[in-house]
Amino acid sequence: MRANPIAPTEAKKNRWRSPAGRDEAGRPPQITPNFRLMTLRSRTLLLFVPVLFGSCSMATTLPAAKDASSRDAFERQYLVPQRQAAIAIEKAMIENTEITLFTIDPYSEFNPPKPGVPVLIMENHAWGITGTATLREKDDIAALASSFRENIDHNSMVMAACFSPRHALRFKRGKDVVTLLICFECLICEVSGFKELETDPLFNLAYNYPNTAVTWNRIYRKTGLLVSP
Repeated sequence: MRANPIAPTEAKKNRWRSPAGRDEAGRPPQITPNFRLMTLRSRTLLLFVPVLFGSCSMATTLPAAKDASSRDAFERQYLVPQRQAAIAIEKAMIENTEITLFTIDPYSEFNPPKPGVPVLIMENHAWGITGTATLREKDDIAALASSFRENIDHNSMVMAACFSPRHALRFKRGKDVVTLLICFECLICEVSGFKELETDPLFNLAYNYPNTAVTWNRIYRKTGLLVSP
């Protein structure tokens, strides 16, 4: 479990739940951090830097690139593999005639689901499922897939130190079953069942690129799912 095991106070949890001041993508008020290059919190030697980012703290492991060669090396090591994986995920999603959508209780990491509540298991943590739907509309599946890939294309390797996912989906890729668990607020997507990402199953999502969350929320609502505020 990646989050701080210390449960937040009720006041802080209520502040996270409040939709007041959130943008169309459901994110809290934010300012642009003064970092050009940030990388996965799953890397080693994390340096946590407190910035105003809703309820989140940002994380970085690398300083800003000082020249073109270091920038190119950074892109080859981190950005290119994620973009290639996103292209493969888009292709696999579009090849499915149906995918399963889930809405997730973002606070179930601190408040474990009660007995009988369906859960989504990711990295040995059970996330409470608040809704499930089967999506068969070809155009909507393609919209989810392409918006995800476009988001990774805009990825600047910014991410938060928290993880409060509200969206998840599951689809087949050959004999494998791939699951995406996404927190658009914290800019993190956790992946399971995708062999190319087994050693580091996290995607960074693009900062200040709300189109993806808007598209996903629209399609989720279309299926009757209610995304947690």
